[in-house]
Amino acid sequence: MRNVNSSAINLTRRSCALLLCALLAVPIMYSVRAEDAQPAPKYSLTVQNDDMGMIVGRLRQVYELRVCFESAPKDPEKDRITLDNEVKRLQALAAERELSSSEQYMLEKFLNLVERDYPADTIVDRVRHRYSGMFAGETPTEVLDAVCAEGPYGWFEENGTYVILPRLGSTLDYPVTLDVENMPIVDVLRLIAKQDPKGGLGLGGGGAGPLGPVSIGEALGKCIAPRLVLEDVAALEAMCRAVEAAGGQLAWTAGEVGWGGARMISIHPLPKLKKLWYPSPREQAAAKAAQQK
Repeated sequence: MRNVNSSAINLTRRSCALLLCALLAVPIMYSVRAEDAQPAPKYSLTVQNDDMGMIVGRLRQVYELRVCFESAPKDPEKDRITLDNEVKRLQALAAERELSSSEQYMLEKFLNLVERDYPADTIVDRVRHRYSGMFAGETPTEVLDAVCAEGPYGWFEENGTYVILPRLGSTLDYPVTLDVENMPIVDVLRLIAKQDPKGGLGLGGGGAGPLGPVSIGEALGKCIAPRLVLEDVAALEAMCRAVEAAGGQLAWTAGEVGWGGARMISIHPLPKLKKLWYPSPREQAAAKAAQQK
């Protein structure tokens, strides 16, 4: 009979026992890790060298928040950015790291201007505060607090409208008086702009159009304020109440245009309203087939 090493048997038993314990422990370890894992925040924005206008656009389109935005005024002499300087800045960034999609787009756009022999001192942008990092929170309030913690902007909220405005104060502080009924939002905002005692405040559309079977102008004409009565209300508040009265699916942006001191109000539809304005290809095909019957 072969001699059997009892210590080897004991070692084998201990190994099996350890292996069994390890196998039994795996589900427990995974269970603990799953319980300890923190859920992703409800609102999260990761930005890289973006300005506030870009951030506002993402809050509108990704989270369907009614965020209105007044951009900070700029000094027409000190805050100019030339084509040559901006191309050099973006190329230097590209040598250090991968450009964001917005940065890459702007670089390609500016290089196209260079190829078309635009002068090096062509004004292409203005000095703007840039943001990088992740801003997150469980509520819009937490996200906006994080975004506006530094830089030239503050914010407030009223009746579901979030307004980001210059920390030093709004230029939309002049009094507005209105008494309108069943008026398109475009005409309401135009009346508000006309009451600016300084003049120079115009009204634009909401991005490029057409973006589907309906043009921006036609679509905005369908956004009606049933009834709106205001007396000596600040223009900024009047504009917020106007978009609320017209269904709450619009936001506005106000700020300088170019370098001549002109200012513009633009209107931006939120995603829910865009879906109503611009049916999907399948919906368009079904509507066309119904008309042909």
